[in-house]
Amino acid sequence: MLSKPTADMSETDKYEGMPARTSPGSTRSASGVEEPGHPDEKWATGTRRHRWARDENRALLECYYASNPGGRGYMNRMRDLWILRYPTSTMTAKQLVAQCSNIRKKGLLSQLEIDEVQHKCYGKEESGRQILWDFQIQTDKMVVANQPDIVVVDKQKKTAVVIDVAVPNDSNIRKKEHEKLEKYQGLREELERMWRVKVTVVPVVIGALGAVTPKLGEWLQQIPGITSEISVQKSAVLGTAKILRRTLKLPGLW
Repeated sequence: MLSKPTADMSETDKYEGMPARTSPGSTRSASGVEEPGHPDEKWATGTRRHRWARDENRALLECYYASNPGGRGYMNRMRDLWILRYPTSTMTAKQLVAQCSNIRKKGLLSQLEIDEVQHKCYGKEESGRQILWDFQIQTDKMVVANQPDIVVVDKQKKTAVVIDVAVPNDSNIRKKEHEKLEKYQGLREELERMWRVKVTVVPVVIGALGAVTPKLGEWLQQIPGITSEISVQKSAVLGTAKILRRTLKLPGLW
């Protein structure tokens, strides 16, 4: 219990032992000197009391990536997946998210371990190639455009192809192709630094009615395997027809 201040007590003595008030994102000792902190740490109340094992950190990342991070309601989905693995856990969704942040910031798992978890959740291995689709890539430097449609990593050749697909109005195909190239330059630089591979950005842009740019054939040749112009044009036109039938409620196969 705090003692009642008396007249002969100094101002410092009056507040000795009283809990220090803190502002968001910082901590303050009883002396009143603010110490640097991080906003996520206030979410992690309780994570400090729990001593996280390496296997738990890996399991938490698997739950994080499997919850479609960034999508609406992903925090609750992540916690539901976590509870399936650890039914007795009392961690809240915010505490789990804070721990995910700590894993990278504090180096609780190596970059190789993080990549392995990501590949396990999203990847597909074929003939020495790792195929990632609709995959949010975590980078050390913040990159806004970090979720291309497809990423193909060739471990033997030490190359990676970042593929992003768009089906705009036929009159906008050149503009859209340029936008795709510019959009992923930051991600390309980060992947080359982190993964130590040669990265190529490949925009696949087909007009809604099948129009293509003169460079489409060149772009398709940089994608591993065989992809023809006629096949992607056919897919775009069939997709447009499907949308029209649904919108206009026309009879058909869809």
